[in-house]
Amino acid sequence: MKINSVLKPKHMVWASGAVLAGLLLIVLTRSGAKASVQAPPPIVEVATVEQRDVPVYGEWIGMQAVASV
Repeated sequence: MKINSVLKPKHMVWASGAVLAGLLLIVLTRSGAKASVQAPPPIVEVATVEQRDVPVYGEWIGMQAVASV
């Protein structure tokens, strides 16, 4: 088997270009200084706990509702 019949020059150019573009993308995204600026902590609201009874209108978990005709 000849090399020219397996790897055509046109395919080699495309493959080389893809590998080169991938390497360039990796180098550009990984290089440079890392940003050391941190975001401020989020504002959190705190509430006191209050115990109360709430009415239960229906227990629908695990049940199927069938519409009446």
